[in-house]
Amino acid sequence: MRYRGAIAVLFLLALTATCLAYSDGQSLVGYVGGAGESLCTECHGSAGGGSLTLSGIEDFGFDSEFEITLTIDHAGQQKWGFLMIAMDQNDQRAGDFILTDPARTQIFEANNRQYVQHTAQGTDAGTPNTTSWTFHWRAPDHEVGTVTFYAAGVAANNNGTEGGDNTYTTTQAINWTGVNDAWGTPLPAHSTLHPNYPNPFNAGTVISFNLAFPDQVSIDVFNVLGHHVANLSSEWFEQGFHQIAWDGTDAAGQSVPSGMYFYRLVTSRFSDAKKMVLLR
Repeated sequence: MRYRGAIAVLFLLALTATCLAYSDGQSLVGYVGGAGESLCTECHGSAGGGSLTLSGIEDFGFDSEFEITLTIDHAGQQKWGFLMIAMDQNDQRAGDFILTDPARTQIFEANNRQYVQHTAQGTDAGTPNTTSWTFHWRAPDHEVGTVTFYAAGVAANNNGTEGGDNTYTTTQAINWTGVNDAWGTPLPAHSTLHPNYPNPFNAGTVISFNLAFPDQVSIDVFNVLGHHVANLSSEWFEQGFHQIAWDGTDAAGQSVPSGMYFYRLVTSRFSDAKKMVLLR
């Protein structure tokens, strides 16, 4: 089976030369034109004479990651900017942006939303005719339904005023296509170690993880001094979502005292560790 959903609309609109000055990003919150936010085009120029194109977005799998490139072309313009968020169908943050060019792009969070945008260096002031930015977006590791990207972009003339700015809009819809197991559950494209639940815990806790490939999995518990407490797994697991329980006992079956512990997952291709708190 194939899981099908939709990344509904990728909506690109404009920032202005004034907006471009806010390289810290915080002043741009509320201006991506979707999910209850305003438009910079309410005060500034409309599109004309150039184009904004998007590349790299295609049908993608559950928990997968792809590279997005935004490009603006406009002859004679020489200052540029963008802003983007990704929201699910309930207007909640969806997935994660990942920087690949931190000198020219940055990520910040506000109002429970994650934004990616240009930096001061990333306005490419003085660069004529065209520019682009590249970054990654990682899909959620669980089903969230429709995901919508809201972004803004502008081509400005670098004269320090709003006059002569050009803005652009476009829409694009793509399918979210996941690979499913025999029960119709999407299979993860990335291995992930999740926080244990509950945490803190008393009688026991559950450690969850995704495997992108079938692999031998070792899960061990350590105390804050780094001493080995227990081995929870040394087994082969198939690709997919898995859970392991820990009842708060050591390798000899004796209850361990209250405190902070660490659990570590190791495979041939992936390793990660997280902390948990036991309260007796």
